[in-house]
Amino acid sequence: MTSRKNLELFLTEMIKGYPDEAYKYCSATWRHKHSLSELISLFPKDIKDYETMEERYTNNVIKDITVKINGNIVVARMLRESGPYVTSEKGNWGLNPISIAGYHSK
Repeated sequence: MTSRKNLELFLTEMIKGYPDEAYKYCSATWRHKHSLSELISLFPKDIKDYETMEERYTNNVIKDITVKINGNIVVARMLRESGPYVTSEKGNWGLNPISIAGYHSK
């Protein structure tokens, strides 16, 4: 799955009110360190819409995707990992949700 698709699925599940489904699209490292309840506490239930915009690779396993959430622009940090703390070009993309958690305060 592409990094953009992963981010879109995360945001779509949050809009639908299914943080447990959205949690699956977080990075392996984030899921290893944080619980579902921590994800829920990061995001008020007010995500109404989003638009993914520009993508920029930092390197082969880190990508930043500019996304507009409820009209506020933030940068989503995507990581490609084969497991917690193990970046890999053959791994799966996952979102670091903290990177977009401030969308509602801008």
